[in-house]
Amino acid sequence: MGDIEYLGGVGEGAFVRGNERGTTGATAGSGFPQLEPRTSDWDWRRKIDAASHVETPRSILRELARDEEELVRSGVAHNPNCPKDVLRLLAADQEDLVRSHVAFNPNCPRDVLRTLAQDPWEEVRESVARNDATPPDILRILAKDRDGVIRGYTAFNVSCPLDLLEELATDPDPEVRSMVAWSVNCSEQLLRRLVLDDDASVVAAVAHNDDCPLDLLAGLAIDRDHRVRGGVGANRSCPVKLLRILAKDLDPHVRRSVATNESAPVDLLRELAKDPDSIVRFWVAANLSCLQDLLDELRAQDDPFLEELDSDALLELVNAALANGLHQLIEFPGGPAAPASPDTAPTTPQQDGNDPGTE
Repeated sequence: MGDIEYLGGVGEGAFVRGNERGTTGATAGSGFPQLEPRTSDWDWRRKIDAASHVETPRSILRELARDEEELVRSGVAHNPNCPKDVLRLLAADQEDLVRSHVAFNPNCPRDVLRTLAQDPWEEVRESVARNDATPPDILRILAKDRDGVIRGYTAFNVSCPLDLLEELATDPDPEVRSMVAWSVNCSEQLLRRLVLDDDASVVAAVAHNDDCPLDLLAGLAIDRDHRVRGGVGANRSCPVKLLRILAKDLDPHVRRSVATNESAPVDLLRELAKDPDSIVRFWVAANLSCLQDLLDELRAQDDPFLEELDSDALLELVNAALANGLHQLIEFPGGPAAPASPDTAPTTPQQDGNDPGTE
């Protein structure tokens, strides 16, 4: 097992496993270091490794939950197998990072979520809003939060009910209204109302929603704002006829969106693979529908964007961007991380191996 690195923030990708080094005393093929009766002699890296590992025995988690190192306690709070009584203990931790991880844990008790939804730190309340296990009654509390980002994550939460989405659709913050339009729970009636919004970012979110009615998509495909046309181009429900038109759009941002669309036919991807914009070609290569022979052709090009496609860091960025529709915002693959959005963090890889046992 390699080291665990904390990337910052709270979410599925907050802790990631580093390169395999074979220095932690792991049994061959076990996927987990041999456990000792006590953790007092472990260095902080091994403690974080054990704290965040899904197969760590509960006895070890209970001990690490009282560790003096904030990142160790955060690792325990992040662990989906953390016992509820330990989560209750960590919910009262003085460090807001630890409480944030408790708030994002899918097994966090409802009463703890309710308490953390009123935490003085925005990061903690944001984690409650991002937690898909947060029930609607607590989301209703967060929908009135003074922080627009928290209200936005509340709207994006898969547990957010339609009546609450309708309420948030009138929010004065356009980013909140955009999150409503992004929501998988947004109704056709609500999408038709939001498409009339004065803010183009809200209309673009409507265009990107896979449930957007086809008659709306046809009109949005000729919108003057490239973000709106790009939303249509990335929409997986977009008719191929519209995709072919948008693939010839004069604005490269729109063509990039089409290149990311997994519903784009292979012949259209082959056309976009010849695009003069290197980022369009990059997104063709990153498209899950891209055939191996086309991918080989693209990688054979002397293009720095495509040369970086195999790097783990870039693949994580690509997967996060595609999952959240942020491809239009990534101007330079491999550069700065995409702006904050629901669950942009990549998924923490799980280790294979024998279960060391639980208490």
